[in-house]
Amino acid sequence: NWDGLPGYDVEAHTIHLRSDQYANVTDIAQLVNSKLLDAFFEARNGKFDQEPELYSFADSRFTRTNSIEIAAADPSVKGRVVSFLLTTHSYFAKAAHGNIGFQTMSFCLDPVTMLPTLNEWFDDEDRAIAVMLAKVRSSLLSVTSANDEEPEESLLRPEDVEQGVSSWGDLECFCVDEASIEFYFAPYHVGSWAVGPQFATVRYEDFAQLLKPKFAKMLDIEHLQRRRDEIRRLPDEDV
Repeated sequence: NWDGLPGYDVEAHTIHLRSDQYANVTDIAQLVNSKLLDAFFEARNGKFDQEPELYSFADSRFTRTNSIEIAAADPSVKGRVVSFLLTTHSYFAKAAHGNIGFQTMSFCLDPVTMLPTLNEWFDDEDRAIAVMLAKVRSSLLSVTSANDEEPEESLLRPEDVEQGVSSWGDLECFCVDEASIEFYFAPYHVGSWAVGPQFATVRYEDFAQLLKPKFAKMLDIEHLQRRRDEIRRLPDEDV
């Protein structure tokens, strides 16, 4: 931490990995930890941009300190794919409220390689994005508010979900699990700050037939794929 105008207080929880089955998993830990440590480098840049016209040492240290905590959740595994969710809790000096941010990283365990963005998992990206956007939007809109008077009302507004989930870039934060891919959306992405972070799941059977074969093999879901020549002949509405 550093006391300045503003100062910073950064805490990063690094990870440690070991495996008797998979070689080189320590390389994954090093790469994940490098993302965690980015928070320190970014915070130190604040030393070049001090703002004494906005902050004073007469202010309490909390109100003139950018506070950031970043940690990786326990890894989630499906087949030979492992995913890491990195969550950042932040409160910036004199901000109205704190915030939450997400980053994710996915790897193949054998051989140890970093996996590309989700769009590259599919042969036909245009067809795949139509399916994924529809499923993610549906999942988000299925969340209802805790309102006893209107229990079936969606927590999110359809127009916010449609605007916030409109491209591959909106699906960049995801992790695999046993039955589905889970997507993460920070506050403001698909709704107001008040509704908080949001999550959506898409089951493998909803898109497995569109995956490139190598990714189906990594995920151990080859049994969910149709024959490649059959899927190419199906009209879009039959996917």
